[in-house]
Amino acid sequence: MKSSIRLFSLLCLCLLLASCSFLIDIDHPKDCTPLFNDESRLINPADSYFYRARDFDPSSDEVSLSFRTFSGLDTLHRITIKWPCLLSLGLDVLVDSDQYKLVLVDAERQKVLPLSQGSFLGSRLIYLPAGTHTLRAVGCSVSGRVIVKFAILGDR
Repeated sequence: MKSSIRLFSLLCLCLLLASCSFLIDIDHPKDCTPLFNDESRLINPADSYFYRARDFDPSSDEVSLSFRTFSGLDTLHRITIKWPCLLSLGLDVLVDSDQYKLVLVDAERQKVLPLSQGSFLGSRLIYLPAGTHTLRAVGCSVSGRVIVKFAILGDR
């Protein structure tokens, strides 16, 4: 009976240790240059990402995101407009490395517009043609926070 209890206890301990293995740092690639520069992957609408922790608060005119250990490619927001217009983007990006990039993707026209890489505080004024545009983040083992504010200034 004692040996059965010991065996059961050992089995429970092994399962407990195996279930806590997520606490060990996952080995992510340290160089994301191929992903950053591969426009075909950025244009592809498929997302592939890992966050250790994420707090995401999107609305129609703002995206607020804080995260730990982000790696991959994630869609943060989609903007659909019927007529060409000017879009003002207020960017407040605070991250712990330059291995984080925000881009605006126009999949219909196969274009990628880089907005920021690494930490950035500022604004961008962008002319957008009619259609759907996607705000995407690409990163590699990076932690931080991002606030993006959108304002459509008018159509042209």
